[in-house]
Amino acid sequence: MPDTRSLSPARLARWITIVTASIIATLACWQDPGYARDELRLTIAHDGRGTVRLDVARAGGGLPDGEVAATVRARGFAGGTVDPRPMRATSAGSLVLDSTLPPGRWTVDIDVTVDGAPSPDGSCAATLTVGPDEPAESVVCAPLVTTPAGVPDGRGLADSRPLAITAGAVGLLFAAVMGGALLRRRAAGH
Repeated sequence: MPDTRSLSPARLARWITIVTASIIATLACWQDPGYARDELRLTIAHDGRGTVRLDVARAGGGLPDGEVAATVRARGFAGGTVDPRPMRATSAGSLVLDSTLPPGRWTVDIDVTVDGAPSPDGSCAATLTVGPDEPAESVVCAPLVTTPAGVPDGRGLADSRPLAITAGAVGLLFAAVMGGALLRRRAAGH
């Protein structure tokens, strides 16, 4: 009499499908806060008379997470330069250059760091015109994507953690099912 509880090809295919779907669903739903990114919106503003301000906000609204620092450099179209200088925080999300730019056209570059970690795209540039009758203007830069402190650039080996946990859980499930099948087979055989 054949053993009807043995693993048939159809049953094996069904188990492989269930296990594969479980792995895919687990990995798709996995959220690791260590990989969280914060998208910041940078805006360079000036009053037309040489005062330069940087406003930093989360792209979805609200203040950025972490300490924001910025360094400004400027090059005048007439040849003047402003060496890199740190900007001073004036309020949550705003930093200002302590000195003013002299009259003329200036290219202003501001490098931004969050919690001391520079971002490869953490720079904002604008061309500003300074003079007694120049209007105030604002320039919105491309969004800046930051990584929380302590998270290395790239995902590296830490990325394998969800896969390792899922593979371990599936391995334990498989061992339990096979162990149960062997115990049932032994109990039926004796």
